[in-house]
Amino acid sequence: NVSRRYRGTLVAQSFPGIVFVLIPGRTLNWNGERLKLAPFFMAKHELTQAQWLNLIGFSSPSEYQPGSEVASHIVTGRHPVESVSWPQSRQLLRRFGLNLPTETEWEYACWGGAARRDIRDAESFLKFARRPAANVLDRTARREFIGEPADFNDGYTIHAPVGKYPPNGFALHDMLGNVEEWCLDSFGPYGRPAAPGTGERQDVGTATRVVRGGSYRDVASRALPSWRSKDLAENRDRARGLRASRKVD
Repeated sequence: NVSRRYRGTLVAQSFPGIVFVLIPGRTLNWNGERLKLAPFFMAKHELTQAQWLNLIGFSSPSEYQPGSEVASHIVTGRHPVESVSWPQSRQLLRRFGLNLPTETEWEYACWGGAARRDIRDAESFLKFARRPAANVLDRTARREFIGEPADFNDGYTIHAPVGKYPPNGFALHDMLGNVEEWCLDSFGPYGRPAAPGTGERQDVGTATRVVRGGSYRDVASRALPSWRSKDLAENRDRARGLRASRKVD
């Protein structure tokens, strides 16, 4: 269920359904390439544990299960599903006419309509977006994970309920931090042929897939729209989930 605050913003409740946002098309000039993106729908939130159960009909694969207590927080159905592989994610979404976003779609949506620019200071980016703007490795997580935490406190050691932090310019939540997200593309260098409309890169015949967004376990320098990561498609990670997308019919 979803309710509205008096200002019109959506507030996540029990979340059996997926809320989509229409992302406008645009011609992009990135990394020396000219890419034309068609309009597409992007899920407003990362797929939650309740949504996973509603769609698939049996237990969540997540390491942090609903009802468990971690660092004084109770995991609920509003927390993102995690520990899912790329094939699992793709198979589930395709059953309902959905898909994973391409890497180009994901990054464009993450910028939220802002001009793409080379930001090297991630903490300044998060501060600009209103602190605490994302769930990354911070003072709260110091007890749990190894890394250099940020100089602010986002309040969570592991993933937070989706929608806990302010949305970006496209009204999408948790594009940075919380759980990192699978993308459709195989991982490879920029410059490979890209499909018109979606920007999906030509498959290079590898089992490695693109991962974007950073997570609660990552330092703030990974919480940037342009940060790229990768993993084998079959691998699962308690800090990785997914976000649904769909084409405009």
